[in-house]
Amino acid sequence: MNIDGSLDNTFNTGSGSNNPINTLGVQTDGKIVIGGSFTAYNATTINRIARLNIDGTLDNTFNTGSGSNITINSLAIQTDGKIIIGGPPAIGGQLSSYNGTTIYGIARLNIDGTLDNTYNYVPIFRSINIIHNVTIQVDGKIIVGGSSRAIDGVRRAILRLNNNGSIDTTFNIGTGVSYSARTTLIQPDSKILIGGTFLSYNNADCSGIVRVNNDGSTDNTFNNQNIQGDIVCLAMQNDGKIIVGGGFYYINNGNINKYGIVRLNSDGTLDNSFNISGTGLSDNATVYNGVYCLAIQNDGKIIIGGIFTSYDGIGRNRIARINGDSTLDTSLIEKNSMVIYPNPVTNMLQIQTPNNVIISSSRILDISGKLIFEQKTNSNSINTEILTKGFYILEVFSGKDKFTCKFIKE
Repeated sequence: MNIDGSLDNTFNTGSGSNNPINTLGVQTDGKIVIGGSFTAYNATTINRIARLNIDGTLDNTFNTGSGSNITINSLAIQTDGKIIIGGPPAIGGQLSSYNGTTIYGIARLNIDGTLDNTYNYVPIFRSINIIHNVTIQVDGKIIVGGSSRAIDGVRRAILRLNNNGSIDTTFNIGTGVSYSARTTLIQPDSKILIGGTFLSYNNADCSGIVRVNNDGSTDNTFNNQNIQGDIVCLAMQNDGKIIVGGGFYYINNGNINKYGIVRLNSDGTLDNSFNISGTGLSDNATVYNGVYCLAIQNDGKIIIGGIFTSYDGIGRNRIARINGDSTLDTSLIEKNSMVIYPNPVTNMLQIQTPNNVIISSSRILDISGKLIFEQKTNSNSINTEILTKGFYILEVFSGKDKFTCKFIKE
């Protein structure tokens, strides 16, 4: 999608995947690694993991072989470009594998998609029977969360691996969470937020969310809010406040009704300034409504996705952008408000602004946001001959107004 919510037609997926994509990660070069239950992408057979070029086409240099024999639920990209993937450690009594090698539900891939044989593939399925998420710490250690099976009457559902794949025995979680760790978030201070479906952590009462220290012990400075339901996504603002999304409905034993999204202060207390008014998230087919993924933009606005069909009475089919105060963002510029051509471009890029407003300046950024070229003149054309082949972002300014569009340089 473009920044205004319109479809980015330069992203060419063809027929796309034949089954759901559950997780993705973007590499520093803009390529996109996807994982899920699919067995084909744009009619090309590829089992449950693939890499896309920046334009959405399949990257045929990503060598997965026979791929994964199980659904991939989560992936994370290390700073060295290697990729951690996770899913059910066993299915139908058969151990999970990647390109024919047993992996016990978690694996590390080299940058080219081949299995990293320096990684220790240990049988973590003895405590976790479905991996929901993998998160990489700054020291390279890996937090693994999932749904647990009982071992000696205890369900743990979360563990930490060393960066070579062995189990980190210094991460002392005790009995862990009582059922399911659906999502984890590592704070800048190395403390770890765990969200999911549980009523306790290491036998201490807490519901839905808990914060632990780097050694796995409970952070007693965090005020647990007793969120009833299922927490599936977490994100942290620059000010340390925490956005919580999921399929929950009550907070603090029903004293507060919050459907699907709340914001907590950095100490875990409820942030009452983030107050969804009116009808909030709504879907007539359900009793309560879920937010199942979220992301915070650089400007503090929040993208949410889930099963809702409206937000505060305004139609928003399963995706919306909200402001930092929880109000719906209705300031989106209209689709196709600026037209550029040709796209892809070889040399001269022509610009047509809405209502032919006068251009005061324009600039070109690469896909990472780095400034490449700036033109401080009143001109409706830009010479792109200096650019190498690839994707770029054009920003056009007219007084206080800014218009943005992507283009391809051939």
